[in-house]
Amino acid sequence: MLENALDSFPETLHAAVSSWEIRLGACSYKKKNGRRREDGEREKEEKAKEREREREREGKEEGEGRKDKIKRRKERKEEK
Repeated sequence: MLENALDSFPETLHAAVSSWEIRLGACSYKKKNGRRREDGEREKEEKAKEREREREREGKEEGEGRKDKIKRRKERKEEK
C-alpha cells in the first residue's frame, strides 16, 4: 500500500500543481478584467468631465439653442 502511494505520488503531485496553476491563472485573468473595467469606468468619467468642461467653456446653459452656441463660438474667434 505504501509502495503504491509512493509510486503514484509524482502523478498526484503533478495533478495538484496543475489544478492550482489553472486556478491561479483564472484569478489573474479576473484581476486583469477587473482592472480593464475600472480603466473603462475611469475613461468614461474623464470623458464626462471633459464634456462638462466644454459646456462651461462654451457657456452653454440648459435650453440654449444651437444658433446661440454658434454665435458664441464666432464671437470668441473674433476676440482672439
